[in-house]
Amino acid sequence: MAEEELKKDYQILKKLFEKEKNNTTTEEYQNERQKRLTSWEKFSDKIRKGELELKDYANRVKDLNKNEDYLPHFVNKPDPYFGRSREGKADHYMIYQKKDKDNKYFLAKWGKNEKDKDNADPQNAEDYLEKHIKPLLKNILNACDAFENEDGENGTLRKLLEIENNIQKDNNEETSYIKFSNKQMLQKIITLELHNTKNSLANQMVYIYSEDVLNYLLDYLKITDQEIKDKINKEIFPGEEKEIKYYVTLKRYMIYERAIKNLNNNGENKENEYSTALSNALWKLYSLSFTIDANSPNVIYYGAPGTGKTYSVKTALKLLLGGDYDKRCKWVQFHPGYTYEDFIEGIKPVSINNGQVQLEVVNGIFKDFCIKAKEDQNNDYYFVVDEINRANLSAVFGETLTLLEPSYRDDPSSNERNLIETPLSPIIKKLRDDNNKDNNLIYNSEEVVNNQSPSVKFGIPKNIRLIGTMND
Repeated sequence: MAEEELKKDYQILKKLFEKEKNNTTTEEYQNERQKRLTSWEKFSDKIRKGELELKDYANRVKDLNKNEDYLPHFVNKPDPYFGRSREGKADHYMIYQKKDKDNKYFLAKWGKNEKDKDNADPQNAEDYLEKHIKPLLKNILNACDAFENEDGENGTLRKLLEIENNIQKDNNEETSYIKFSNKQMLQKIITLELHNTKNSLANQMVYIYSEDVLNYLLDYLKITDQEIKDKINKEIFPGEEKEIKYYVTLKRYMIYERAIKNLNNNGENKENEYSTALSNALWKLYSLSFTIDANSPNVIYYGAPGTGKTYSVKTALKLLLGGDYDKRCKWVQFHPGYTYEDFIEGIKPVSINNGQVQLEVVNGIFKDFCIKAKEDQNNDYYFVVDEINRANLSAVFGETLTLLEPSYRDDPSSNERNLIETPLSPIIKKLRDDNNKDNNLIYNSEEVVNNQSPSVKFGIPKNIRLIGTMND
């Protein structure tokens, strides 16, 4: 990503962060957040005492009036305080109670995303819980205990990385973190327990658990593999030879550290709401990534009807463009009757004079937008086509369809332009020549050669981002 693009992105992140800080500092928000932690304490206490029962982990029946819940559902349900950790289906919990079965359970093969037993009885499920899951959860919680010595956060990171890589002193393949399918759930448990034990690391990590999102953020924040290796070898495991292949916890820590630094936070103290606010801001930035990626000038969002595609794009662009939204963004909705004349250019009736229909060459909405964007090369412009699949794209774009490709975009500052003549270019040229001046129909006039009248051509400027939405 170019330095200028990076600076723009940081401005977007800063806006997102400031907004989230305002949202997460209200008294109501903080009270609800504390209620969430209080609910987690009950699970934590049972895990540490070895009293976690099958009904606490794999019980479909929830009495919400009594505030009762089972652990995977509690951890993975929507949570505006400590992040999203939903990953796959219920079989990623390793045990779950079968629906519409007489007290039967699904048991996953330890270390594999496949079933071991599909209709296990409660005793089999209890044995599985005792053998694999309870020891793993207890090890994780013990690693989250607050450090009061000089090791500080590095001491906790060390213990958590040992668990992630199954290299702790009492490591056991039957209780291995690596072999548990839903690692996002385990990472969120780490977050909750760090808060429960009042470990300072709790407020110095992002509450994001998807490795895809974390890897995007590492790249965005320019955190290199070498920096991560140096952190591991020089600070967390100094003087030791440890084979560390898995380090989600460390990624979350380093992303927080770098992001806060780049936001120029004026040395403010790290307070509880920062991790939540920054995590929400970074998650939204990731959601914006396809919209603001200079390497992807054409994007289509698709999904089932009513899933918020149009709303998400509009929200993202309003956030991205701010006060320039109306100037630098244009929306159109395609339908089966939408034509080239509506989109690029055509001869259309414009008035009636003495009973005669007056026809004129007029620009379509997209061509007008291209002319506008060409004159402001310092900014990106966004053209959004809602329900893009409802029109015949070949007919609507015509010969200009190829110009959408990144390599065929027009760069007005270049000596080698990507321009083409359209079917109406000769007519537009004649209108210009007859009036002895350019008109608003013209995207670009070629230079005069051998005293010949310059030709009129069209192109799609490089600073236009085309976004389409469509239903599956």
